[in-house]
Amino acid sequence: ASKRDETAQGFILNLQSGYTEGTVGFGLDALGMLGLKLDSSPADSNSGLLPSTGSDPRRSKDQYAKGGLTAKMRVSKTVLKYGNLLPDLPLLKYNDGRLLPTTFNGALLNSEEIRHLKFMAARLNRYTARDSTDREEVRLNCKNKRYGCGISTGHFDMYGLDYRFGERLSVQYHYGELEDIYRQHFLGLQASQPLGA
Repeated sequence: ASKRDETAQGFILNLQSGYTEGTVGFGLDALGMLGLKLDSSPADSNSGLLPSTGSDPRRSKDQYAKGGLTAKMRVSKTVLKYGNLLPDLPLLKYNDGRLLPTTFNGALLNSEEIRHLKFMAARLNRYTARDSTDREEVRLNCKNKRYGCGISTGHFDMYGLDYRFGERLSVQYHYGELEDIYRQHFLGLQASQPLGA
């Protein structure tokens, strides 16, 4: 069996502001990431840690950096974010399984105006892979060749409702759609034990 042994060090700077005062609050978040190669060879490259050089795809870059800004606005218990996002949702979670995480670009709305009910809506139109600095169109993951490879589209939409019954039980329904290509429904039930039980 083949094995790839690359070594790298990653740094992440995640700055999150508060909101301005007033009925409508505004804020700005910044995310900066740097990956540095410590050890690699042509036989060990393409491990998912580092991007390859443009001139020789068998060699990894010595370093790479990526990041972005996220503008945010809050009204009461509703927050709208636009820009660089790290979604952690039932239908989409950023991938941090290597050196630097995958990031997405788009808009994310979270609202908790109704007691015990959370509403979420998102539209994502670009992503940057964990070992890349390029923003690409959102597309299907080609893992195990279960779906057509290389199919991309304009955007990925998600909607979700989370309702909490008391302190220990919550129900979730989420829906996602990759424009004209893919649809997914998620229904979840979560029960939590009180501390000391």
